[in-house]
Amino acid sequence: MPSLVDDPLPMSDVFQVILDSLLARNTERPQTFDEYVAAARRRAALDGSSHQMASMKTDTKAAVRAIRMLDNATPEQVAEFRAQFELKAAEKFAADRAEEKAKADREARQLDEQKKQSINRVLAATMEKIGRRYHGCLIGNYRAETPEQKLVVSMSRDYCEHMAANVEQGRNVVMFGSVGTGKDHILAAMLRAACVLGMRPYWINGMSLFQELRATMGDGGDESETAVKSRCANAEIFAISDPVPPASAVTGWQATALFEILDHRYRHQRPTWVTMN
Repeated sequence: MPSLVDDPLPMSDVFQVILDSLLARNTERPQTFDEYVAAARRRAALDGSSHQMASMKTDTKAAVRAIRMLDNATPEQVAEFRAQFELKAAEKFAADRAEEKAKADREARQLDEQKKQSINRVLAATMEKIGRRYHGCLIGNYRAETPEQKLVVSMSRDYCEHMAANVEQGRNVVMFGSVGTGKDHILAAMLRAACVLGMRPYWINGMSLFQELRATMGDGGDESETAVKSRCANAEIFAISDPVPPASAVTGWQATALFEILDHRYRHQRPTWVTMN
């Protein structure tokens, strides 16, 4: 069986053996020549006479070859290897970091695109639910003619500018006024602003809510009463238009249902936005 000394490697191939080992690594900083040699010596720590090249793993064999050849190299050759190694190590380190950054940038772009798609889906669903009339509603295109309307615009804009903090703190919004004054315009604009920030508001009309709850009574309902209430009670933002019927007062049953929803939201600091006549 050939021994280590019987398995010569041309001096011209030593540097390539070292580089092959280097290029298989991905370190947090450029590796120095001395660090490589020390690591290779540890890997190749052998009893010389009791180990044969044929029985070694490929990476250990390469390390042994490189170390044996370096031990037989002239000081000038070692100095040349050192200079070339550290140049290539720096280049490899820079290439690794560039690839890591490019990968991170790709992943960030993918996440941004996924987030945009999610925002667009939530926004489209919210606007579809509230109705086509309100699709283009913005706080900026609301026509405030009275001092009261101008105050509402100012307060709504301020709420939207600090949306994340207001939602986190569970700050509610109640807009009260006569029919046709633009309460739902402002509400739709605020819902849009919340969606754009990646939030998931839930809007419903008061009469629709009570119809959904009524539909849960008896057999054959698509949802349970608990499910309907839970959707409203646990929404990140719950927006309800006209919880009080325009032509009459709420019934005891309706008031109880609303209380359960709003009390749950109050206790858990979840904001509720309401428009009322």
